[in-house]
Amino acid sequence: MQQDELNQFRRASLEARILVLKTAKRVSGAHIGGIFSSLDFFICLLLYLKKNGATYEQDAHRLEGRIHGIDLEHEFHFVMSKGHCYLSLLACLDVVFGSSYTDSYLVPGTPFFGHPKRIEASNVFTVSSGSLGQGITFANGLALSNHLRESSGLVMTLCGDGEFNEGAVSEALTFAGHHKLNHVIFVDNNNQMSLDSTSNIHNNGDVVSRFIGLIPNSSKIDGHCHETLIENLDQIFKSNEMGPRLIDLTTIKGSGISFMEGVTKWHHRRFKGNEYEDALAELEKALLERSAT
Repeated sequence: MQQDELNQFRRASLEARILVLKTAKRVSGAHIGGIFSSLDFFICLLLYLKKNGATYEQDAHRLEGRIHGIDLEHEFHFVMSKGHCYLSLLACLDVVFGSSYTDSYLVPGTPFFGHPKRIEASNVFTVSSGSLGQGITFANGLALSNHLRESSGLVMTLCGDGEFNEGAVSEALTFAGHHKLNHVIFVDNNNQMSLDSTSNIHNNGDVVSRFIGLIPNSSKIDGHCHETLIENLDQIFKSNEMGPRLIDLTTIKGSGISFMEGVTKWHHRRFKGNEYEDALAELEKALLERSAT
């Protein structure tokens, strides 16, 4: 990846974080920790799709186009299993495609409330989710349909550490491995945190080691390294290999704000004192410095 392109990805991540902060301030709180831990993945996914010919039709709420033979309108689905953090996806859509979802977030009468809601003819918001462990099972259903139709369609889903405490997630991974379903399981690692450190709740251990026997194509990558994320997305979309992938995204809760990183209280929080102003100033300074390079 060229340096100017890498800088574009990094600027977009900062812009999306600023948009999340402003939205969280407007609605009096959000799951900022998990949102910021997954945001770099969404920026990379959406910019990758856009740079490879995908367009975004805001009224129909769908991505469409073709990437390496994949018909995105009919054959690409993303399921936000970690539904409480989907503000991250909304902010990244706004930054990359110029939509205005965050303006509608939690406004009376909006379809964009605390968790994703399925919208008819939508391939961005395919499944209503929120109850942990359900999104990944929906993804299995979509992938099984592709498998039975002998389609090369791809399904992606994002889960979180706390969600991995659900037995349904382990069963879903077992099912995907057994049936060799062609979908990608993204694990938002969150540095082993959910409401608290998972070592204090229910330790997930090394996720890749746990499931590599069922899903041989399993790997652990830095979920905040744009270069690494793009390289892996390129492999996913260009590969003709069938079967599931498990990618353990090693991330930091609250990534991007120095006083939020790795701090469990930012799982969900309303700003207090000067927290909002300090966080915004930190991001705006970083964006100014990035824009100057």
